[in-house]
Amino acid sequence: MELLRWLLDNKLASSSEPSRVWLRGKLEVVRSSNITLTEEPLKDLYAVQEDARYMDFLALCHQKRFQQAHEVALQLCREFPDDPPTWTNLATVKDALCHPQPELYALYAHAYALDPSYFFACTGYAICLARQGKTDEANALLKPLTLRTEFHVSQYRSLLNAQVVVAQAMGLTDNAKSIQHLLDGMNP
Repeated sequence: MELLRWLLDNKLASSSEPSRVWLRGKLEVVRSSNITLTEEPLKDLYAVQEDARYMDFLALCHQKRFQQAHEVALQLCREFPDDPPTWTNLATVKDALCHPQPELYALYAHAYALDPSYFFACTGYAICLARQGKTDEANALLKPLTLRTEFHVSQYRSLLNAQVVVAQAMGLTDNAKSIQHLLDGMNP
């Protein structure tokens, strides 16, 4: 993909048109995007993100210690009930622990109601809507996010994951596979 970036930088390819590039041993058509991914920490917007337990929660999830993460998430929800990250994080860990889908829907809907501009509330809620067959509503939530040009890596993964679920719900298997391929190509 570095070659594609070089072609775009030297105006030998266009980001508005698909390009044919040799990828994984075969010629593939790819569409480039003018996006920037960063690993710089997201700017703290909510009080919960300043709490040391928030970072503990993230570390526990990264270590796949979901039961312990669940306990921390519940504590944070009690102490920071107006912060959407507390609710999206609780939904995420409940999903990992295979809690019933209606619980997840309620948590993401609550986070979205608290702040409709919170990125992870939008992607999580869009996934819930898609799983309920409400793909038009899910797409409407994702559309403004797809117009962004800068993402934290975690945001971009979340967006791609939501797009996969929406595409699958719409029966767009090839689109879902293509997006999943992008997602799989990102470093964990």
